Amino acid sequence: MPRTHGMLISGLILLLAPTLALAAWLDADAPAKWYSRTPTVPPAARVDGNNDPRCRQAERPAETAEDRQVTAKGWRLFHDYQGGWNVRVIWALSSYDGMCRPWGYQAFVFYRGAFAGTLSPDAMNSRTDASLSSVQLAAPGVVGDLLIATFQRYADSDPLCCPSRRTLVRYRIDRVGISPIVVPVGAATSPNEP
Repeated sequence: MPRTHGMLISGLILLLAPTLALAAWLDADAPAKWYSRTPTVPPAARVDGNNDPRCRQAERPAETAEDRQVTAKGWRLFHDYQGGWNVRVIWALSSYDGMCRPWGYQAFVFYRGAFAGTLSPDAMNSRTDASLSSVQLAAPGVVGDLLIATFQRYADSDPLCCPSRRTLVRYRIDRVGISPIVVPVGAATSPNEP
């Protein structure tokens, strides 16, 4: 194999490796736990994205104490926060792709104002495998879990517009100990509806 082809293949493997690693946590029956007993909001992901000022028009200003905890670490708010039953979910990003879609983004969970963790072990990119697309809050005791998150799942042959599968992850807030912790309790992958 010519050296340039080998270098190209090595580069592609390095480019895809983080994406494949991001998705691996969703493929287990019980998602891997990545949280710590004393969680702190992580610093914004370092990504080389599109910093066109037009992309930033959709960002929202910090309104809540939870928003300010996230923005203090360099994150930018891009989605309405979701709240209920003492839980608040804050969506934030590091940058944008070439079409102004979130790049290096995360969803942060707070319980009674205290940071409880993130919904993914790593920052995500739009239109890639294991990218978070929605979060639902459920009343405690009604469903048994407090959060249900939907992650898009792309097969190698899927066009970027249309992931063929999705994974629903259920979370609860563990309130035992000093700090609340968001804990994934189960995951199920199914085909996306046409």
